Amino acid sequence: MPRMLHLRQRHRLTFFLACVLTVAIFAGWFTTPAVPLDGPGPRDRSVLKIVSHLMKREHLSKRPLDDQISQRAIENFLDSFDTR
Repeated sequence: MPRMLHLRQRHRLTFFLACVLTVAIFAGWFTTPAVPLDGPGPRDRSVLKIVSHLMKREHLSKRPLDDQISQRAIENFLDSFDTR
């Protein structure tokens, strides 16, 4: 009987420590500040070039990326935030 009690206490302690560790990880994860947006990063230019190239080559409509497309894209993006 004492051995069984010892195992039960050990399992409870292990469970308790796992819970504490999980809470500590999530608390650190949710309180970590976001990266400040100081403008384009060093890789943003290359990503933009790749996306632009793929859009011109692979998009179904084969329309050029011009001001009209940009205007429609930003309007659709902003409208997606409107819940009405």
